[in-house]
Amino acid sequence: MKTIFNKQKRSVAGVLIALTALTTALTGCQEDFELDLPLAVSARELSLTKDAGSTHVLVYSNGDWTARFTRPVKWASLNKLQGYGNNEIVFTYSANYGISRKIGVVFEKGSLTDTVMFSQAGAITDASLSFSKPAVTLLKSRSQIFTPISTNLRYCRRRSPSNRGSPTSRPPTRESRSRSRTTTPDSRASPI
Repeated sequence: MKTIFNKQKRSVAGVLIALTALTTALTGCQEDFELDLPLAVSARELSLTKDAGSTHVLVYSNGDWTARFTRPVKWASLNKLQGYGNNEIVFTYSANYGISRKIGVVFEKGSLTDTVMFSQAGAITDASLSFSKPAVTLLKSRSQIFTPISTNLRYCRRRSPSNRGSPTSRPPTRESRSRSRTTTPDSRASPI
């Protein structure tokens, strides 16, 4: 009987030792884990729909960082251009009624850089531009010509310095079907 009692004591003692070790292991590390990266981002390429919206990018860093576009754009914005440590930025974009477009956001920390590329789908997947006449005769003297065009692209006529700010100088509508170009003897070979 003593042998059975001793075996039970040993097994209870073993279980208690194991529970104590497990409890110590689980409660011994109370320190929060912090990712220590000099500079990193959550994604390097993001695909966006043609509709307007916004998306978040996580930035991982152990110091100050800055963000900037790879080139100036009017269709997208960032909610912040600098930050410290692990943080996020919000990339906001407008609807795309044209062909697909792409822009990069460069994150910098000292000499380190990381880039996130944003690709936005467009409403037009197959761009087209066509002239109704196969050829146009140009004169040697300065003159204006008009030729109808058909396109599925939206365009805006650039304002010349003389009509900038004029109430009558508005961008053409989608229904516009013709454009004009003043020709000179030197510009005869230029495409219309």
